[in-house]
Amino acid sequence: MAAVAVGETLLLTPPPAWLRTREEANDNFRLVEYLPAGHTEADWEERLTVESNALQPLPDPIEFLSELGANDERNCTFAKSQNVYAGFENGYPSAVQLYTCREDRETGRGRVQLIKAIAGREHFYVIERTRRSAPLATDAAPLSNQDMAAWSLYFRSVKLCDSEAADHPCPAASS
Repeated sequence: MAAVAVGETLLLTPPPAWLRTREEANDNFRLVEYLPAGHTEADWEERLTVESNALQPLPDPIEFLSELGANDERNCTFAKSQNVYAGFENGYPSAVQLYTCREDRETGRGRVQLIKAIAGREHFYVIERTRRSAPLATDAAPLSNQDMAAWSLYFRSVKLCDSEAADHPCPAASS
């Protein structure tokens, strides 16, 4: 029998064969990172990071992601951000953006990130999937069509719900 969500709950399952490799938490903040099996913090090529922050006031998802894009412009030799989605999911303000960093000035590596931000009632959630590589060619697509479809489907599966709020329903438990 599946566990029933109580209160505000981020519904997220890591991709198949990905393992939790790091976790930090205090009263107002939680961070969890996942890597594909066989990868380490030193050699990863893909990573999933999930953050939950309860500091008030909670930011607006679109403004938050715009600021991340501005940071990328300062830290990359070429940076581009593309809005993928902005609106409401299950009644919560949400936004998704794709970030491309041709070459990070600090690491010398290329980076592609799909980031989803959700403003809940109690917490602000940031879900980030990152792929790093050799520096990216300026005319190359940051992800293949197949990878972009898979990443997008995964991000659509990540939802926020609240068992105590009718306007943010959680899925019914299956037996």
